[in-house]
Amino acid sequence: MDAKQIAAIGGGNMAEAIIRGALRTGCVPASGWVVADPNADRRALFESLGVATEETGAALVPHLSDDTQLLLAVKPQMLDRVAEAGSALPMDRIVISILAGATSDRIRRAFGSTGNTSSDSMRVVRVMPNTPCGIGEGMTALCAGAGAATDDLTLARSLFGGLGETVDLPEELMDAFTGTAGSGPAYLFYLAEGMIRGAIEAGFSEKQAEFIVRQTLAGASLLLRGSDRTASDLRRAVTSPGGTTEAAITVMEEAGLLSTVASGVVAARDRGRALSG
Repeated sequence: MDAKQIAAIGGGNMAEAIIRGALRTGCVPASGWVVADPNADRRALFESLGVATEETGAALVPHLSDDTQLLLAVKPQMLDRVAEAGSALPMDRIVISILAGATSDRIRRAFGSTGNTSSDSMRVVRVMPNTPCGIGEGMTALCAGAGAATDDLTLARSLFGGLGETVDLPEELMDAFTGTAGSGPAYLFYLAEGMIRGAIEAGFSEKQAEFIVRQTLAGASLLLRGSDRTASDLRRAVTSPGGTTEAAITVMEEAGLLSTVASGVVAARDRGRALSG
């Protein structure tokens, strides 16, 4: 078995992005992966990449050497079902979880409740990626959770570093990260919706509006990322006194847009805390 081997439970879109990124960067070769997923079409997709597959998580047992790490890549609501199905899985290893809202203690308890005697030895590494990881432009938070040490993040850093940027956070900030970066792409898409609607009302066809707004936001995002100036500075540089941009910003400020967006980020964080219990 390869020194770096990962057994993934769940073969959804994010698992696919992670594996494709690992193959692209050479972090973990195809021979270092095995994916458990009940969906035959998803298994066929991974097999086309040279990755071994199994139908159930329980079938991973023969694949688990002492240094094999587990990747939990299912939907959060599937945790208890996965834990029950994997009650015989030896869990005394690093377990990388991308389950939004599931704390590391919650993951340990889920497996422990099935009578899994090795669950107390789990070293849980929590990871929160966002959807741009699918195109290699993601923002991912990494956290050494229950039982894990900082050194246990090494492989996760390599995996998700191939999908964009990463940041190490304490677990108490994971919900805040979810509200900022996990949900963040939706905020930008929501802004795009408003800009497209306004462009159509201003006279453009829907196709023209889509094209113009997409490129405008893409260019502005690259400018923001590549500049050492703050977002406020960049916005002020476009906002000439008495000009067209100032007219638009004035309407937005009167509507309380800035404070509403900030409140939305906090609300997303609070909802994450509620879901994680």
